[in-house]
Amino acid sequence: MERPVAGIGDAPQLAAGTEDTYEPCSLPTVQLNLGCFNCGIDRYMLPLPNYQDSLKRVISKGVSEQNLHLITLCEVGRRKGLDDINVSAQDLITAALREHYIVISCQAYMAAWQAHPGEQAGDSVHLTRVSGPDVAPLGSVMDAQLVIMVFKIASAKHRDKYGFLMSGQLHIRTHQKTKGKA
Repeated sequence: MERPVAGIGDAPQLAAGTEDTYEPCSLPTVQLNLGCFNCGIDRYMLPLPNYQDSLKRVISKGVSEQNLHLITLCEVGRRKGLDDINVSAQDLITAALREHYIVISCQAYMAAWQAHPGEQAGDSVHLTRVSGPDVAPLGSVMDAQLVIMVFKIASAKHRDKYGFLMSGQLHIRTHQKTKGKA
């Protein structure tokens, strides 16, 4: 049950300590750790080993130190990404991640997710990509686009049940003509 606590604005927040016990409509729940990062790597920087090492480090820290099940990244070689330099996202990241993670690249976007149960199979959560990445241009002056992927969420704790996660990355690009102008 939701218990209001002091927070920002008037929106009710879950009281401390209820995160693991709160189950809407008595459905089973699992904790899913998500992260996102704007890499800011230009396509001319991407072929250089030190920038590739930085990319590996960001993903590895998110996975190993923050225990992320899914990490999404943007501005990985602005506009063209790893495909522009003929680098496989999975090959680039394999040394940095545990073997049960999958990595995909689409234009200048990347995602890495836990696709197979890890060492702690008892409460492990893993994701299976069922759709995407799909790129939806939003038709604005700022050249905005949305990259969407859909994942099936499975858990060792609830073997006969699953859920879905729709992940969207929105990145708005500034045209060169407007940079530096107020």
